[in-house]
Amino acid sequence: MAEDQDYAGLYQALVTSRQFANAETVARQHPALGVDAAPTLVTGSVLLKGQPTALSLDAQAHTMRREAFDLSQPLRIVIVASCHFSEDAARAVESDPQLRPLFAQHAIWLASQSEAFQSVAEWNRKLPDQPIHVAWQDSEWSMLDDWSMPTFYVFRHGRLAKKFRGWFDVQTLKQSLRDAGALR
Repeated sequence: MAEDQDYAGLYQALVTSRQFANAETVARQHPALGVDAAPTLVTGSVLLKGQPTALSLDAQAHTMRREAFDLSQPLRIVIVASCHFSEDAARAVESDPQLRPLFAQHAIWLASQSEAFQSVAEWNRKLPDQPIHVAWQDSEWSMLDDWSMPTFYVFRHGRLAKKFRGWFDVQTLKQSLRDAGALR
């Protein structure tokens, strides 16, 4: 590697593997790297053993916080997302009076650990009521067997009730949620 830009792949690999201090060192050593700096990791959240975790971003403060997500609640909807079809689904949820409160209370929009923080910040800017989180490590979310986007997982008391893929329209989404017992 001869030029600063040649270290971009290494920087991204360090960020993806959550080695933020090492990534920051690479960025400092190669000022012309041309990558967006990762948000600062703020510690202090309680992480319960056995619960999957994800990063929640605060774009204003340029910080992120690792949070645990409890899937053992009576209802949890996890949506593997970040593509434009996922955004279409989130916009539809946001504009539907029946889906919006359901998703506000029970949904977790989740991107893979390799998702760029800039993309997440942009999603959250466009869809503040349907924020997306970034998996700390995809392997923590072992109950998700498909990272295709969008994939919807409906959990009832920690057990998978239904999984469905793709975005078609609001009526199809509602029917799938009814089939899972998540919507009346």
